[in-house]
Amino acid sequence: MKRGILDQVIKAFLKSTATYKRNSQNEVITILNEEALAAGKIIKLMSIGMGLASTKSVLFKTKGQKKNSTQITDSALGMDIINILLNVDFDDLRSHFPKHVFNPMLDRIFSMIEEAELVDKTRSPRWRNDSVGEQELVDGLNSFVDAFRAEVNGNVFKAKLKNYLRRSRKNERQLRGLIDAVFGANPKVMVIRIDLSYKEHHESMHGYEKELTLADVRDHRQKLLKQIDKNSTTR
Repeated sequence: MKRGILDQVIKAFLKSTATYKRNSQNEVITILNEEALAAGKIIKLMSIGMGLASTKSVLFKTKGQKKNSTQITDSALGMDIINILLNVDFDDLRSHFPKHVFNPMLDRIFSMIEEAELVDKTRSPRWRNDSVGEQELVDGLNSFVDAFRAEVNGNVFKAKLKNYLRRSRKNERQLRGLIDAVFGANPKVMVIRIDLSYKEHHESMHGYEKELTLADVRDHRQKLLKQIDKNSTTR
């Protein structure tokens, strides 16, 4: 994906997940809610994946291998990987997209980081104070990078990515066709976006706190749509 196209995707992704409100000066401002922040992390991970796939340099070295250095990497890409491993809760990130089929490149980043236990190893204080621990972390990070590069640049993965992008483009064309058909039938249609959410502590009808499932949310949505349709037909 070309950089210009990626930038357009990033802007559209963030706009679609953020919320908006008017301030005291009647200006519309963007609110980066949890979903928008999660989208930003997904975009960052995709950027890292694309960067890894297109480079060949060794990203991580022990401090002893680099004169007057206090870091295990000098590259911006290496620092991005370290920051992601230190600061991102991968389970929480996935929970924002429970039924989403990720781009294969992103999916492999998730899986390979988990398989190599890189989050725990990077967050352990051992590598900062122990040369053996530092060497183990550097070796683990470089092994992850090498394995990722080898896989995503292989013919099998490229075919898988091509199929994913083909399906994605097909879905986009169908959605655009549906939107065009609606406006073709009624050019005066007004599109209104409404963001709905649950209270922080959702209570069931029986009075106890309940963990909402995706099935619950879908059921509530269907009931809401039926109620809206019922109200609109009785007017």
